[in-house]
Amino acid sequence: MVRRNPQQPVAASLALVAGLGTAALGVCQAADPARILAELRATHLDPGRAVVLRDATIDLGAGQLVVESATVVPAVTLDGRAIELELSGSLRFRIEPPDEIEAAQLELFTGRRSLDVAVADVVLAVADPRLAQRLLDGPAHTADAQQLARAETTYRRWREGAERRRAGVEMSLLRALVGDSVAAGYVAAWCRTDELGEFFFEHDPEDPETLTLASFVPLDVRGWDRRRIARHIRFQQRKGRFLEARVEDLGAWDIWLSGPRDDTVERGATGPGFESRHYDIDVTVRRKRRLLDGHARVTVETLHAGRTTVPFEVHPDLRVREAHDASGAPLPFVQIGSQVVVVLPEAQPKGARFTIDLHYTGRALQWVGRGVHDLVDTDDWYPHTGAVDRATYELLLRWPKKQELLASGRLIEAGSDRRYRWERRRIDRPAIAASFVLGDLRVESRRIAGTELTLGFDHSTVSAERERAIATIATALEFLERTWGELPVDALTVVVLPRDYAQSYLGFVTLNRSMLESTGIETFGVGEWVRETTIAHELAHQWWGNLVGWSSYRDQWLSESMANYTALLYWAERSGRPDSPLGELAAGWRESLERLAPDGRTVESLGPVVLGHRLNSSKATGYQTVVYRKGAVVLAMLARAVGPERFHEALRRLLADQDGRTLTTADFLDELSRAAQIDLDGFARTFVYGTGIPDYYYTYDVTPADEHWIVRGEARRRSQVRPVVRIERDALERWDVVREFVLVSASEAAALRVPFRIVGRARPPSAAPESARATAVEGELMLHGDGRFEIETDLEPATFQLDPNGEVLASFAPADDPRRTLRLQAEDSLARGDLAAAEELLRRGLTALLGTPNEAGSARYRDAQARRDEGRLRAALVRLCLDQGRLEEARAEIAALEKILAQDRGALWYDREVLAARIDLASGAAQDAHRRLRRLLGRNEDDAPRVRADLAAEAWALLGVAAQAVGEAEDRDTALVAARSRGADVAAFAAAVAGQQR
Repeated sequence: MVRRNPQQPVAASLALVAGLGTAALGVCQAADPARILAELRATHLDPGRAVVLRDATIDLGAGQLVVESATVVPAVTLDGRAIELELSGSLRFRIEPPDEIEAAQLELFTGRRSLDVAVADVVLAVADPRLAQRLLDGPAHTADAQQLARAETTYRRWREGAERRRAGVEMSLLRALVGDSVAAGYVAAWCRTDELGEFFFEHDPEDPETLTLASFVPLDVRGWDRRRIARHIRFQQRKGRFLEARVEDLGAWDIWLSGPRDDTVERGATGPGFESRHYDIDVTVRRKRRLLDGHARVTVETLHAGRTTVPFEVHPDLRVREAHDASGAPLPFVQIGSQVVVVLPEAQPKGARFTIDLHYTGRALQWVGRGVHDLVDTDDWYPHTGAVDRATYELLLRWPKKQELLASGRLIEAGSDRRYRWERRRIDRPAIAASFVLGDLRVESRRIAGTELTLGFDHSTVSAERERAIATIATALEFLERTWGELPVDALTVVVLPRDYAQSYLGFVTLNRSMLESTGIETFGVGEWVRETTIAHELAHQWWGNLVGWSSYRDQWLSESMANYTALLYWAERSGRPDSPLGELAAGWRESLERLAPDGRTVESLGPVVLGHRLNSSKATGYQTVVYRKGAVVLAMLARAVGPERFHEALRRLLADQDGRTLTTADFLDELSRAAQIDLDGFARTFVYGTGIPDYYYTYDVTPADEHWIVRGEARRRSQVRPVVRIERDALERWDVVREFVLVSASEAAALRVPFRIVGRARPPSAAPESARATAVEGELMLHGDGRFEIETDLEPATFQLDPNGEVLASFAPADDPRRTLRLQAEDSLARGDLAAAEELLRRGLTALLGTPNEAGSARYRDAQARRDEGRLRAALVRLCLDQGRLEEARAEIAALEKILAQDRGALWYDREVLAARIDLASGAAQDAHRRLRRLLGRNEDDAPRVRADLAAEAWALLGVAAQAVGEAEDRDTALVAARSRGADVAAFAAAVAGQQR
């Protein structure tokens, strides 16, 4: 389940502020949660209590619902209590993101860095009935038939929609109604808008991040495919699986923004109320249908006083049957999908520890092939609680006698009876979870470097594959202990099974079967690289992820990136290149990060590494690329900046100090900063908390000094700018599409250690010293805030290059190569609003190109790259002329552009079509522009070519303007939606169109 996270109790300018407490709820703590859930599910609109609300601002903590005039219709329970309210009329929703990261995420999904949007309909879910009643204090209103139909339609969509179910709204309301005073601060708002569609806001005091603004994007399946999925769900439900699944609930959450705990709230008043400390789990896997019967006794610690409901998570196919306290007395509880809430008889004081017994049963295992059964969800096969959820374990596992079971934990004792075998296992240090695998497995035992190793393979694994896996495990463990210290456990279990992912829990590692199907170890081919790095990555999690955990999803990148970085270190040593751990990664990281998502944005731009799982959205799946690949590059850059030995020593010390604890990104960076005595703030803002690959310009000169040469230079970081596409009126009051560059952040100093290469001039063989006869010299230099550097060398330099192999997460352009440098400098001038300087820089680039022969000394246009570079400069000039209304000059520049690329029709083809369409529009030839853009973009978004987001936004925005001019309303509406989704600002144009239609 995607957990929502919002901010603060609702309040309003009409003094709609409630002192939240148990007494205010009018519900005793002994209330039956099952009865209250039934009442919640019977909630219905009560038009007879409708009121009019005017000139009110409903304060949602970080957000506001501004009401000019609205009809409010309450939805009431059977006893008349108002729980939800439907509002329709003249309303606006406003919110300011809590920080720069969240502002960038809001812009990614809405095209705006803050939100102020007109809302057509709202459903509010409020946990405090007093607050609901205050919203109903206005004058009574008799709604007409049309208003009632609209309210019913909106409320039914909310009640039946995926947002209410998947965000856990029912459970949050229920927790307040059974008497949890903190849960009474819960509020949710579901909004329908013309501009942004539907979105969901939530303030949840139980969540570590109390504020969430999100949109649910349903799976796009229709017709036969949808019927097939629905039929499959029904078939599985007859077997006890997918118990509460619906086709409507399939989809993804786009988290527009999420916020931390509000600093104005009294410490301890928000956030999770309980954490797990120990699990006693007694589980039997039945022979028939592999049903799982379980009993979990959970030791829970109270984090904040006053809480009376303990939330648990469990797989939704497992149903909790009973709940008891330590004395065996039954405890009221309720389960909705994967959520289970147990109601305590009284609030517990802070620091109190108590136990809750949960008995449960259901289908938790699935057949994965080759006689092996795997858990459907390796985390949720037992009820668990807490935001961090690191606890010790005592496991008693029973399973059918003819199969093998391999599991987490140290074996304490084992036995069997007539039908079942059993084992008792223990995990003595806090662990993130426990797991097991059941099936027809070949089990082997080895002792490797003092570690008892138990291995499980399905019977299709041949002997050579098993031995290769064991050999890799042995060499990887030796390397990892040498790098990070002693393995955190005395015994390690590794299981290879037929599934498509690998996983690592404390002392228990599962590997995917396909990674063994590679060539021999001596070849070091691609298959070998996959096997070696996969095994090393998962074993590295014994330290990074298990010995030291993460505090929240924003810190989980440390675990995955560090495991990936470690795997690359291991591979570099195995392949004989220990000084180049990123040798394999460097060849592909830029390509993977700059890969375009369907909307034209690069994968890297989806968000920084600290966004964790939120990098996967309807836009693209960016988690693997950003966290695994970019994260590993960031760590390698940190190792360079700090120094590899000092970096690893600091991390070993951190592992020793943080044993069994969780780690934040800030703690990690502070530790490195202290160890290296270097300021990493600029580095962190750029590479850890930011997006974008920085651009550097650098200059250098060479001077002789006795028998040596000195290379002196300066590398200056370019300010970060972003293109913004907007539909606006030109000087003649015609609609035009402009693309300008906006300054995101000024150039910021970030300490970087950068590789360099000096290629020497040819010298006579008799020249001395011998070092001067070398053809090239490679090394590293440190770039500090001023960017200046100085290198002394015995080799007379012919050329000097920074980051020659692309190992640093940045781009370095030498100033003596104007083809790119001048164009980027022109973009900087545009961001500053200096159009004259931008044009002068672009024309200087054209002049420089005229006198720049290619390496072979051939004619100017014979070099395809030079032609394309000049084409980019010409394209920028076309836009600049159009933005200034210089139509004839724009025509001259595009004619020159077409002439340059006459023999290279594939170069800049999309840019050329877009620019030609814009010139058509400016010339009054809207029909020509419409035809051109229709050919370019196809009939819908799925047909359109995948190009950069800003370029695609420009094309779709132009189509919207052209379609409006020629009276093609359907094309216009489709184009505006597509342009907006790619970040274009079409608000002014859309408002003008709407005004014409009224």
